[in-house]
Amino acid sequence: MINEYQMVEKRSLFKNYGVGVGLRPKHYPVFLNPETRPKVVDWVEVIAENFMGGELFHHPQPLKNLMRLRENYAIALHGVSLSLGSAHDLDAEYLKKWKALIDQVEPIVVSDHLCWTRVHGIQTHDLNPLPYTPTLVNHVARKIIQVQDFLKRRILIENVSSYLTFDSSQMSEAEFLIEVATQADCGLLLDINNVYVSARNHDFDPRALLSQLPHWRVGQIHLAGHTEINGFLIDTHDHPVRDEVWNLFRWYGEQYGHASAMIERDGKIPEWSELEKEIVKMKSLTISESVSTVDVPTPHSTVLKKSPLSPYEQTWQKSWADSLIGDFQMTGIKNQPPLSAESRFEFYENAFWIRLDEALSIDFPKLKGALGEEAWTEVLFASLSQFPPQSWTLNDLGENLIQWCRETNHPQLGQAELEWAGIKASALGEQGLPLGVNPCFEELGHLSENELNSVILVPHPSMQWVVPEKSLVWYDAAEKKQTFEEPEWRGVLALKEATPLSQLSIYEPYFLEWVRSGIICGWKKNAST
Repeated sequence: MINEYQMVEKRSLFKNYGVGVGLRPKHYPVFLNPETRPKVVDWVEVIAENFMGGELFHHPQPLKNLMRLRENYAIALHGVSLSLGSAHDLDAEYLKKWKALIDQVEPIVVSDHLCWTRVHGIQTHDLNPLPYTPTLVNHVARKIIQVQDFLKRRILIENVSSYLTFDSSQMSEAEFLIEVATQADCGLLLDINNVYVSARNHDFDPRALLSQLPHWRVGQIHLAGHTEINGFLIDTHDHPVRDEVWNLFRWYGEQYGHASAMIERDGKIPEWSELEKEIVKMKSLTISESVSTVDVPTPHSTVLKKSPLSPYEQTWQKSWADSLIGDFQMTGIKNQPPLSAESRFEFYENAFWIRLDEALSIDFPKLKGALGEEAWTEVLFASLSQFPPQSWTLNDLGENLIQWCRETNHPQLGQAELEWAGIKASALGEQGLPLGVNPCFEELGHLSENELNSVILVPHPSMQWVVPEKSLVWYDAAEKKQTFEEPEWRGVLALKEATPLSQLSIYEPYFLEWVRSGIICGWKKNAST
């Protein structure tokens, strides 16, 4: 065991930025308004994936809001989908998007979790635990080094709460954290609530774990609330911080000093005035005077020799994902009374389906209402079992439901497509026309007759069409929704199908005036004519 963490006490690789908060959309108006902007907060943390854009479409407004926030607050970027513990390689496209956001925002710290979230293209959208083995230490540390070399900066990795343990574990959680951070030369994001939750669920002393950590690597501290179910703790982030966690936070500061500290709240989010009281309490308990900074500005780049994973370590994550969307088939989980291995796994299974249900219920409220609760649950399970989540953002999840509805010719397909078209139109509404498309129709008057014959109209990216039975619904971000009955829609469909302008004028002579009335489309010369 490497004991470098014993070398330095009450010093840190990272600057202490004071007290922050995990900022959620509900509180953006408070933070963006100069009259209400909180002064008790020194910095804010945001979930990186909310600003990276989805794989299907990207709404630009969140990033605009983030850049406005950056004018008055330091920003910490917290990732939830890097999936350092996955058995397969890092997602290169995801990492490129992450770096692009980091380069633009220039955050004070960048972090993710010591866990895994995806396997074989399936995204669990959860922070799943790992067995504590030397080969997995090597596996995760090598990935962190790759990330840090790519980003040209040190990242923080966060300890996660857990509800089960593995037969294959060969070291304690503290030893695992220490070895990964040491071999990767990364920082730690210490979630004290997660330590407390895991300690209660697995019957160990949280102070014993905290006392072993390399405190000089702790660059940030999280506090959050949790839920208790029959004596078992679930890391829900939907309650105020509990007294036991406050006491642990105070004790840690007295012993080792505090790093930049913040409060997370992801569910049952209160008004800002209530959350602000917790921030004030955190500030009153924060101890940082005795902490100095170690002058090590960048991580070292080390080539770790790859240790091959065991057969179980190569396959258990696939069994985990299969158990989430089918029958339980996991092996290697310890039975820890009073709960069996299967009962402990159910906490992850329930969280998986609840998270997907919440996301799709927001996107398809009318479809859910039309189906009723029981039929909605059946559609949810059937569609996502056949087409599991693959994107690292829940914003894309509706496409999985639409794909299933189309393949099964579901009777509510029309309603589903209407709502999904509205979602996509809203997301794309502020993006411009494609490169080479002219939005100025006055310039058409300068074209010759031959040139006009080659002109086609190009829809704005926000345009979405759905044709339910005898009517057509057109969405765009500005107009929200317009409905056309037959035969009015012929011009709209002609626009969608890139009908040449000359033919469009013959079939729908009024249509040119209509398209000029708003940001519906632009025009370009068709190179194929």
